[in-house]
Amino acid sequence: MPELEQVDVLILGCGAAGVAAALAARRAGAEVAMIEHQAEDRHTPNTRMSGGWLMTLTDEVAGRGYLTECAQGLVEDDLIAGWARGAVSLPTELKALGVDLELADTATWGLSRLDVEKDSWAEHAEIPGADSVRVWRTVTDLPSTCPAAGGLATATGTVLGGEALYRGLMHAVRAAGVEVRWGIEPISLILRQTADGTTVAGIRWLEGGTVRELRARGGVILATGGFGAGRDLIREFLSVPNTRFYGNPGNDGSGLKLAMSAGAALARMNRMVGRGVMSFPLADGVELGFMVIMKGGGYVICDDQGARYADEYDQAMQQHSFFHHMQHVDPHTHRYSRSPSFYVFDERRRQSGPLTYQDRGACGVGLYDWSSDNQREIDAGWISVGPTPAAAAAAAGAGSPEAFEAAIAEYNRGCQAGSDSFGRPADTLIALDQPPYYCVPLYIGGPYVTGGPQRNAEGQVLGVRGGPVPGLFSGGELGQAIGLLYPAQGASISEAWCSGAIAGASAARAAGDSRR
Repeated sequence: MPELEQVDVLILGCGAAGVAAALAARRAGAEVAMIEHQAEDRHTPNTRMSGGWLMTLTDEVAGRGYLTECAQGLVEDDLIAGWARGAVSLPTELKALGVDLELADTATWGLSRLDVEKDSWAEHAEIPGADSVRVWRTVTDLPSTCPAAGGLATATGTVLGGEALYRGLMHAVRAAGVEVRWGIEPISLILRQTADGTTVAGIRWLEGGTVRELRARGGVILATGGFGAGRDLIREFLSVPNTRFYGNPGNDGSGLKLAMSAGAALARMNRMVGRGVMSFPLADGVELGFMVIMKGGGYVICDDQGARYADEYDQAMQQHSFFHHMQHVDPHTHRYSRSPSFYVFDERRRQSGPLTYQDRGACGVGLYDWSSDNQREIDAGWISVGPTPAAAAAAAGAGSPEAFEAAIAEYNRGCQAGSDSFGRPADTLIALDQPPYYCVPLYIGGPYVTGGPQRNAEGQVLGVRGGPVPGLFSGGELGQAIGLLYPAQGASISEAWCSGAIAGASAARAAGDSRR
């Protein structure tokens, strides 16, 4: 591959935002190069690890109103406007890449709460504008573009979900003639001092003991994902230090640190897309997070003192609100007593299938192979077991295991009566009465964080003194335009695509201006 010394637009990160930026810049006639710090055969962006759900809008004005209400003042109006505008045309754009969309069935998917009068693809059907939300799952017949581990990566024929979307993105990058340099970890931005201040002119990286440079006429686009794998950044910026993520293990916050080195202002650093998460250390010491499947039997979640504290239905349905309950600080012990919380189930649930998804997350990209009967994880000590709920909770490290007996006895009485003290839907009240019993710690966490450099409606990164940092753009999870409430499944990919496309077009215009 010939070495490039200068291009029009340089993109760091090859996920949904990075690919959208590259395609937009190429459509504008720009010469584009992409830098990805993961190796090609170990490329696991959150887009690929996701379930492949995609949120779109049928009406820009109504959708903008819905997204604005979900943001609750935590996202600038012009960012929401750009997202809403792009989300309307998303189905057409993806189908042009060879990615088909299958509309989700709200009757079986679990997004619509029983206390809402109408079905909705939106997670918050009561908010005006929710009717404009649609949620799809991606599907394609495109072949895999690169060697990788995991059954999904090597599958042929029709594939669903994150792998389907990923294949469409990678085929599009190749068709557009965009060079991707794999396995490069930038060590710094190239900063040029001018009369107007600091301009970002490219990146430096170390290769074989030599510092290499690649410059960009129009600018550098940060599409590197968040910092869910950056333990130091989690400790500094998130509300609960003991927070775990199940997204891309390569999202270590390197892009955030590059932005900070250029004087970027930061936005939404304490925000995340969350739910309760399982997290376990592998034999090599690497910790992996997993989504938890609770369907297949009864389920109860207690704090470390054995007390239920909320309706667990949202967690079971993979919505993004239960984690707010987990942020609680006990005013008496001054501890985050709900991270970890403890998920208790019985033999009926164990036999119904694996506790996590095998078509997404770490399992979907070959980072781990979860056993179909959960026995391997029981043997590893990830899932604790005992003849009683108290014994299982004690083995899992709960503080007051005897209290679990009382909590589950009360829950079982509610199952018999068809009425739960926390308001759980009656059809979810399945008794925990088939020993042995099992217990798994659940941490506050999720797929990713949304904090990052603050950006404007043109995708330009803003500086700490106000105004754009010349030559620096961003898109995707790194500063994502999601506020208090997560709008719908697939909102993150929707926003990543829309914000990446905006940044790519802006950087291409800057490159054109530099030639004049």
